[in-house]
Amino acid sequence: MSGLQIRKIWRLLDWNDRDKGILVSAMTASLFASYIGWLLFSAHFSDFGQRFFSPEGLRITHVWNGISLSGWLALLAIGLLLRRAGRNPRLYSSLCIFAYSVSFLPLAHMIGLYNPLVGVTLLGATMTGFVLFDVPRVLVAFTLALLVIFVLAGLSITGVIEYAPLLRMDPVTKSHISLYWVASTFLCATPFVASVFFVTIVLLERWRERERRVRILSTTDVLTGLPNRRALFQRFDTELARARRQQEPLVVCVVDLDHFKQINDTHGHAVGDEVLQYAGRVLRSQLRDVDLLGRIGGEEFVIVLPDSDVAAAQRALERCRAALANGDVVIADPALTLRITASFGVYCAQVDETSNVPQLLARADEALYVAKRDGRNRLAFWGEATAVAP
Repeated sequence: MSGLQIRKIWRLLDWNDRDKGILVSAMTASLFASYIGWLLFSAHFSDFGQRFFSPEGLRITHVWNGISLSGWLALLAIGLLLRRAGRNPRLYSSLCIFAYSVSFLPLAHMIGLYNPLVGVTLLGATMTGFVLFDVPRVLVAFTLALLVIFVLAGLSITGVIEYAPLLRMDPVTKSHISLYWVASTFLCATPFVASVFFVTIVLLERWRERERRVRILSTTDVLTGLPNRRALFQRFDTELARARRQQEPLVVCVVDLDHFKQINDTHGHAVGDEVLQYAGRVLRSQLRDVDLLGRIGGEEFVIVLPDSDVAAAQRALERCRAALANGDVVIADPALTLRITASFGVYCAQVDETSNVPQLLARADEALYVAKRDGRNRLAFWGEATAVAP
């Protein structure tokens, strides 16, 4: 089996209802084939069968199992034909759901409704149905199965029908427990339990995958792969609290790509997106691992430099500015050559109890205004009368 096929199986929750019905049909047909094999072996090759099985009950059980196996093979064949024809009628999956809910009940009646494996099967079948199909149809099918169980139990209690007609006597009593019965029934139920576990594991893995994707989408800028505004501000808060505790300086910089609107207007938004991606890669490559970089919207990025003084910040940010200004923008169209520059508004904060993220960003924004006013493609530090020219 190829890796692609394995991945497709693990994504069975994305299958359409027809393919899920085919899966249920194949699995259930296999289960009934194993039940028939178990009964035949127990009846003809074990002392247990000779001692405990009722001949008439065994005959009826074989009839029911044969009908069930034939029905599931028919559903499997119909599903494969529908798949080949590219059709996905709702009726087919509904038939599979309702057949799955009741097909185990005749066997449950034959071995005894109060056998613990009956409860396991009922619970497992319901759980599998809820995972694979929509709740309303599964709920109706589960209710139907419960009604059939109540009717069979009532008829057994009142003596209208025989309880556990497959068995001459109970193989599990206070005075005697048949090891063969206990071991073989649990072994026979193992494939069903394994299938339920498989479906449950697939569901849990899918939940984890979706949770991971949601977490990534909620904290990552989809275009650049950088932290988005929310994630950046959360980490910004953490760095601010750390700087406050350790009485360290903290540098905040707002970066704005110069004349970015002209790029969009001239070359289109697709090229503009590539420019933003390029700018994000270049900025990230010039910073330390501990430095924060995120995109907060449009053509604006924010850089946070922990434990950096003015001189260290100027060196780091000047590297960023020069890397953007001196390199050709790498985009998909090799015939198009672009150069970009950026303006940097910088605030070097001596953090105290009154410092907060909006305040620090506002001062970096004021410095950015100075950098743009003085000609762009430069650094400007908050509190200085002039920009620091490149």
